[in-house]
Amino acid sequence: WYRWVENELDGNYFALYVDTDLYEPAFPEGSLLIIHPDIAPEDRSFIVVKKKGSQTHCSIKKYVVDGDHTYLYPINPKLAIETYDDSLYNICGVILEVHQKLRSKR
Repeated sequence: WYRWVENELDGNYFALYVDTDLYEPAFPEGSLLIIHPDIAPEDRSFIVVKKKGSQTHCSIKKYVVDGDHTYLYPINPKLAIETYDDSLYNICGVILEVHQKLRSKR
């Protein structure tokens, strides 16, 4: 069975299943992410973000505040750091929990 842990944050949550290895090692393929869509990210929060105009593709980024600037750091260090601009991005939610399968049934 799966038991949910109580959280002090009110509101609705949703879950995303990570179906790619692009976010490893922080979020291994097969992880289940618990996301709160109604809270603002804080410095160094992991977020789910979508470029405006994109109907389907979301990315996981680290939200980093440095003085007056905000950046979206990729999980994969080989990818470029992007400057956050709320006219270009929608933050879908802040990742609160990560659930992983540590062993297969075999």
